[in-house]
Amino acid sequence: MEQKIDRELAVERLLKLPGEICQHECKILDISLKLDDAKAALANKEVSLIQEGKIEGKNEQQRKACLASLTAEEREEVRYLERKLAEAKVQYNFKMNEFSAMKAIARLLSREVD
Repeated sequence: MEQKIDRELAVERLLKLPGEICQHECKILDISLKLDDAKAALANKEVSLIQEGKIEGKNEQQRKACLASLTAEEREEVRYLERKLAEAKVQYNFKMNEFSAMKAIARLLSREVD
């Protein structure tokens, strides 16, 4: 798909993209903080389960399996937030690439005037 970009569109996008990039940076920060909280909650639950003696098993493998089953909800939350963070980073990178492309286009358009 080919799109013609004139000087007006390039300027418009160059003015809007920093705000869009900032929104994506804020989204990454928000998800990162939630992920940190989810990881801390998982670690705290694991410690509590161990201290309360709720982890059963004759060997380490069985104890890990028991711990995993008792913290399944917390582990799923961590995985979910890791996926959301990866998606947010892709969106951020897309906007950064668009910004770079628009700057290059603006330079080319400015040379046409010269």
